[in-house]
Amino acid sequence: MRTSACLLHLLVAALLLAASLPLPASSIPGHYYSATRMLEANPRLAALVGTDRAAYLDLVTGPMLAAVVAQGAATYVDVFCEPLSAHAFTEDEARVILRAGRAAGLAVRVHGNQLGPGPGVRLACELGAVSVDHCTYLTDVDIGYFNADMRLTPPLRQGADRDALRAALADGTIDALVSDHNPVAEDMKNLPFAEAEPGASGLELLLALALRWGADQGLPLTRTLARVTCDPVRVLGDALGSLASSAGRLVEGGVADICLFDPDVDWSVTPEQLCSQGKHTPFAFASTGMALRGRVRTTLVAGTIAFDQR
Repeated sequence: MRTSACLLHLLVAALLLAASLPLPASSIPGHYYSATRMLEANPRLAALVGTDRAAYLDLVTGPMLAAVVAQGAATYVDVFCEPLSAHAFTEDEARVILRAGRAAGLAVRVHGNQLGPGPGVRLACELGAVSVDHCTYLTDVDIGYFNADMRLTPPLRQGADRDALRAALADGTIDALVSDHNPVAEDMKNLPFAEAEPGASGLELLLALALRWGADQGLPLTRTLARVTCDPVRVLGDALGSLASSAGRLVEGGVADICLFDPDVDWSVTPEQLCSQGKHTPFAFASTGMALRGRVRTTLVAGTIAFDQR
């Protein structure tokens, strides 16, 4: 048994994956200013984009942005950069909005490469984005006969998109790997695919999936673990406050968030194996026939044992 560098602090996941809830931005701590979501919610703005995109960009980067910043309603500025969608932004448009948001003191986030290949990841790296939101492992082929466990938001994409993301994570173009965790109740998943609620339990599978990705890419264990421990902390920096000096690494006198795991054990994901109240995951053995290698045995949070399966 080996000790990982550190359990990815839950605060890291929370900051990187600020929820896209349909509530006023001012009511959600750490929420973000999304020009695309404003477009989707307002038919008049959508009509404006269709007739005069330059005028809409001026509106977003001018009065809209100023109002959001003045109210302290957002922490991030976010765009959907999707060349395949008429209701999303092109690379040049996205760059204008993100630069304006950054100049106004907002951190940058990007949604991209969700409808197909595009410049989203490259743009995020150029502007120092906190995150780029995608699915990185399964593809649309895994949906099979419309298995509701594969009903996710954003939806699963093509193999070429996944492979490009995996390669970018390996070469450092993408800095960190995190996991969404959106458990769904049994009665909301046991429905026809189109009616089932999107979402899945994912956080407790992050380690095993990261280890598999690292092995597939031929990376050393330390480099694989860095993507889910010290690299997210490096990206967040001072945003972590007092945790910045010790989160994501083992430091004497630091926060003792530690994960002990067995890197050599093989196991299959079944509902009984999951601690989450939501038992549905696209990585379930019944859906994929895929076994995972590497299992968390003990988790300490601030020095206190929170999980123990030794």
